[in-house]
Amino acid sequence: MNKNFYITTPIFYPTGTPHIGTAYNVFIADTLARYYRQKLGKENVFFITGTDEHGANVAKKALDEGITPQAYVDGYADLYKRIWSSLNISNDYFTRTTHPEHEKFIQELIQKSYDNGDLYEGEYSGWYCESCEAYYKEEDLVDGKCPNHPTKTPLFTKEKNYYFKLSKYRDWLLDYLKENEQFVRPQKWYNYIVGLVEAGLNDIPVTRANVKWGVPVPWDTEQTIYVWYDALPNYLSVLNFDEFKPQDYYNKFWLAAHHLVGKDILRFHAILWPAMLKSAGYPLPEQVIVHGFFTVDGQKIGKSNNNAIDPVELAAKYTLDGVRYALLSEFQLGNDGDFNFARLEIKYNSDLANNFGNLLNRVIHLANKKELKFSDLEVEGDYGLKVNEFVNAYHQHFENLEIFEAIQVINNLCTWGNQYVNDTKPWEAGSDARTILGNLNHLLKVVIELFVPVIPDSAEKARVALDGQQTIILFPKIETEK
Repeated sequence: MNKNFYITTPIFYPTGTPHIGTAYNVFIADTLARYYRQKLGKENVFFITGTDEHGANVAKKALDEGITPQAYVDGYADLYKRIWSSLNISNDYFTRTTHPEHEKFIQELIQKSYDNGDLYEGEYSGWYCESCEAYYKEEDLVDGKCPNHPTKTPLFTKEKNYYFKLSKYRDWLLDYLKENEQFVRPQKWYNYIVGLVEAGLNDIPVTRANVKWGVPVPWDTEQTIYVWYDALPNYLSVLNFDEFKPQDYYNKFWLAAHHLVGKDILRFHAILWPAMLKSAGYPLPEQVIVHGFFTVDGQKIGKSNNNAIDPVELAAKYTLDGVRYALLSEFQLGNDGDFNFARLEIKYNSDLANNFGNLLNRVIHLANKKELKFSDLEVEGDYGLKVNEFVNAYHQHFENLEIFEAIQVINNLCTWGNQYVNDTKPWEAGSDARTILGNLNHLLKVVIELFVPVIPDSAEKARVALDGQQTIILFPKIETEK
């Protein structure tokens, strides 16, 4: 295994406030970052998120608000930073495509591909969705609408562009995928990408003639760089920023890069991005990790569907860790899920309040009643070995990107601990309370450590309570409506 870990979220398009679907992606990345900080050390993990700030849609939104595009994206970058901070997201850096060093980097990158003969002048005519900044064929549209924005009608566009020879890299990419099956995870999304590449790749326009809010093409300043060709290199450009050069972040982290993306932008990350890197002479990242759509009542969450849920408001009602837990433990990574308030409340009460929280309070209360200090207690060898079986399963799941399954292991360990209390009855006078509570103290220390990546605030509160032997209502029960 690589001794370093670099996790990226997509850089988000600043045309609306982050919703619960956006937060779902960032919660996953944050959980993986926290897990690997425990495993590899904080200095060996790098976690970035940010905003994708160029393109026609941004310019239009700025015009509608009567401000400059730069002022518009500055405001949204600040908004995203505040929201991620309020949600306790532990990113190490917030990147922006208007950063001067990023703009310089992508000009150098596209120039390398041009010099290699991988770009040529042509004319594009077809359908373009400004909301997702993507080109579509007629057959890609759904009832004339964008397949990812069902309320948006793409614009028929005809303009001079420079095309990238994506078709040139079809055979190379197919060979790479077949030699590196872990490049796209989970498996079903790897199979999906292989199928797309096998079906053939078309050259695509990577510059725009009529979009002024963008980075100028070095050899033709009448053109600007297509927003996806601008956005994807952010994962690489940031490692070459002056502030990270003394630590040699490029060599330390690039080959350990993991891109976490939603399924709607997978083809850009697993097809276009590898070809761009190959063309410009860079090695590929380690992995592209794919999650499904997070929906409400079967619809993709978004402003256009009028069903966006504010994650900050949700966290204020159900606690931040309650929301994190509900999202991370409900669906296997890569699958679609549907948001449901009733299900959130059930999981919060059953898994957190009744299982983990109850076990913590029971053990502390029993130790205090028996006047035992945890610092004086030890775990039995056989009991410790049994706990280690859970720990090993947890780590195996995390390293396979199976966050859902790893959380189930923690729940099972808590359930086993509660059953152990019931079976051994340490409150009875004849019981060996010292041995029993020594075992349970060890189990809880392990549970808390395993929960750190998933529910970090609650894990820290539980650690303080256990160390101080202070009973705590860690998860006040939610009164569900009948």
